[in-house]
Amino acid sequence: MQDTQQQEQHVAVGTSVVADSHEPVVVSTADLREVRRALARGARRNTDVAVPLRVVCERAHHAGIRAEQLLVQVKRAWRELPEVRRVESLATRDEELDDLVSALIEQFYLMPDKRTA
Repeated sequence: MQDTQQQEQHVAVGTSVVADSHEPVVVSTADLREVRRALARGARRNTDVAVPLRVVCERAHHAGIRAEQLLVQVKRAWRELPEVRRVESLATRDEELDDLVSALIEQFYLMPDKRTA
């Protein structure tokens, strides 16, 4: 079970072709699943949500990815999660994504930008 989780965690981490440029992908499906479980429990800004998002934001800062690039990656990966795709209510899906985006932006700007440090 542990091996499967570790393999899954790295599925989305790597290099992706975005438009005509190569951009490191810093979002893993495991990260988003952990955040989704926390959001489902009603957590929004507590450590259950902050910790996995902090890891994603650290990867983004380290890779020199801007907030808007990170948001594109997160939204793309979020919509590909089978458990998200199974949610029939668009309003529920949008609400979950809105909560994720708000928490992600908050975490991203709490961290020092490695490009300017």
